[in-house]
Amino acid sequence: FFSVAHPCFLAVRRGVLLSAGLAIFAPPAMAISGGGKDYASSTLTSSFKGGKYDKKDFSGCIANNLDFSESTFRGCRFYKADLGGSDFSKSDLTGASLEGANLEDVSFENANLEGAYFTNTILQAKNLKGAILTEALLPSDAIQKLCEREDVLASEATKESIPCP
Repeated sequence: FFSVAHPCFLAVRRGVLLSAGLAIFAPPAMAISGGGKDYASSTLTSSFKGGKYDKKDFSGCIANNLDFSESTFRGCRFYKADLGGSDFSKSDLTGASLEGANLEDVSFENANLEGAYFTNTILQAKNLKGAILTEALLPSDAIQKLCEREDVLASEATKESIPCP
């Protein structure tokens, strides 16, 4: 049984670790709710068309119905971003992480999605025609469903890059 007053009691408070009278500064935890860097946790309202945004953090952002077309987002993080209705046509998202992102009605037509990381929300995307998904990380149960979609079947390049049987 230890009390708070006991010299061996450990407590973490405001980023400082207290132990036997010693103060050791610990780095703060990074969380999207605490505001990250770049565009994380922001509400976005302007077009990103034609720009270069490689390695930017869009985690937790709200970016509904925005134009992200013809841009580069190589290595970007879209963790739990709300991208509903947005357009990523002809964009390069090589190595991007879209884990848990809302992709409802998102267009990835002719987008480069090589090595991108997706969860089952990829199934909500409106259009994948012409998209390249070579080495993309896709949930195994999503692969079969993607291979049954008309937009995927309409493009030999997309179908082969998943790969569909």
